[in-house]
Amino acid sequence: MKIKNRIKTRQDFQKLIREGKSLRNQEYVIYYRNNDLGYLRVGVSAPLKIGNAVTRVTVRRQIKAIVNKIIDINRPLDIIIIARKNFKLGNYLFNKSSLEKLINSIGD
Repeated sequence: MKIKNRIKTRQDFQKLIREGKSLRNQEYVIYYRNNDLGYLRVGVSAPLKIGNAVTRVTVRRQIKAIVNKIIDINRPLDIIIIARKNFKLGNYLFNKSSLEKLINSIGD
């Protein structure tokens, strides 16, 4: 994921959570909103409930790898993906299909 496609600042996260729409399942919470930039921006978060710092970094890297495979970069959206505690229970393929279902339901 390129740097221009990342949401990094706390203000951007808070604004999107406050003003965006949300979807959730057992593994993820997604906040999303259209943007005027013409390209996709993604932010990934892993809360303390998931585990220690090493575990959280691993979870964030796995989510970013999934996002690179399933999302169209030219879609003008801001998306924040927050992993939930049940994320650790599933394997990579299960987590990928779960996130894919949520991302595909954004257009509905």
